[in-house]
Amino acid sequence: MGVKYLWDTNTAIYFLQQQFPAEVEKYIDEIFEEAQPCISAITEIELLCWRAASERDILVLNNFIDYSFVAELEKEIKAKTIYT
Repeated sequence: MGVKYLWDTNTAIYFLQQQFPAEVEKYIDEIFEEAQPCISAITEIELLCWRAASERDILVLNNFIDYSFVAELEKEIKAKTIYT
């Protein structure tokens, strides 16, 4: 498995909340099985800044982020941008 696609924030959110139409969901599932998701550090920050996230949402987000390849910024810079 390798990195083939860069997921933006909306793609990640719609995927995690199962908001795509069925045919798109099937396509995204196939992509997810063949290639590790790649997200930017900006997408990671945006996902972690979701204010209305429940504890379950946060667990799902963290699992998705842990599974994804994250194109990083320096951790100190990124940490300054995440607020809870």
